[in-house]
Amino acid sequence: MIEVLMFPTGGNNSNAPLHALLGALEPDIRVTPFGWKRALFGKYDVLHVHWPERLLRASSPARSALVKVAFLALIARTRLTKAPVVWTVHNLRPHDGSSRLEQALLSAWTDSVLARVYLYPSAVESHRGQRSAFIPFGDFQQVLDSNPTAPSSRAVHKRMVLFGVLKRYKGIEELIEAFRRFDDAEASLRIAGRPHDAKYAQELAGLVADDSRITFTPRLLSYEELIEQVRTSELVVLPYKEMYNSGAALLALTLKRPILVPDSLTMNDLGAEVGERWVQRYTAPLTPHKLRSALTQLSRDQAPEPPDLSGRGWATVGAAYSVLYRELVSDEREE
Repeated sequence: MIEVLMFPTGGNNSNAPLHALLGALEPDIRVTPFGWKRALFGKYDVLHVHWPERLLRASSPARSALVKVAFLALIARTRLTKAPVVWTVHNLRPHDGSSRLEQALLSAWTDSVLARVYLYPSAVESHRGQRSAFIPFGDFQQVLDSNPTAPSSRAVHKRMVLFGVLKRYKGIEELIEAFRRFDDAEASLRIAGRPHDAKYAQELAGLVADDSRITFTPRLLSYEELIEQVRTSELVVLPYKEMYNSGAALLALTLKRPILVPDSLTMNDLGAEVGERWVQRYTAPLTPHKLRSALTQLSRDQAPEPPDLSGRGWATVGAAYSVLYRELVSDEREE
């Protein structure tokens, strides 16, 4: 039995994608949710972290100091015990700002990582010289299965949507500006999700206030509501300032809705994988002409083949992680 200490695991939320990963691992892999006591003093064969920057988050200055000390101790422990550390690289760099001390701690932690898992083949090619693997992030089929919605949900003509946690790196202001200059009375835009903070919520509300075609829903949506938002839209627009990976993109594709994203190596990978029609790319900045072109392209193909997500089933993803864990533990035991 291989003991894996993982952060995070999705907890009791059956809709969390990482919850699906736990159920897909093979029988000889046992996962324990991360806890500082176990991480520093417990026994495990592999430490697997998805978002290391989240380990540094704390609710108070005193706890923040304790967490930083514990984080440094964890780095020392894994180096001393030679326990394999796996990092699934969901973001090439943290989206939220971090202090110089946090950056230094994350850099030290990165140096202790034995294997990095990248979510797209091109990212592996871009980071040669490291021990790395390509394992895709799974689809959101378990979300659909847990949240059935009326099959009559149909896309509204020329409706676009951006959804998820609303943060500055997602280029929302650029989307609003481009849409406001998009001269088409039939077009509509929905922006839905919990803003990062109250100040940003107010900024976005001010930007959309005088365009009745834009609907702004600044709150956390249930998965059922998210599914409805996506299914009733023709196009999901994700104008991120740096596009490496997006859970929103995969949820949209699982729901058979095309996405419009900035051009990048990883989005080229995704287009080649699922079908170019489903992953429309543009060269920044986003403009009204590019929004119009995306909608026009959709109108030309009324009965497309669904996106090919066959390589993103969680059974496939779980098997790949199981193989990686075994290889790392085997290598460590042979040394």
